[in-house]
Amino acid sequence: MLGALNAKIYNLDSGNLRVSEWNELENVRYFYEFFKKHEKEFS
Repeated sequence: MLGALNAKIYNLDSGNLRVSEWNELENVRYFYEFFKKHEKEFS
């Protein structure tokens, strides 16, 4: 996971090098969807 939410993040997975917000990254979105799907298992 990212160490600092205010850091400048370069998305190396995009077709061109660009700065992205942490919540725009595909791998962050993947984990969000996973934990949202299994939310009840953490209650």
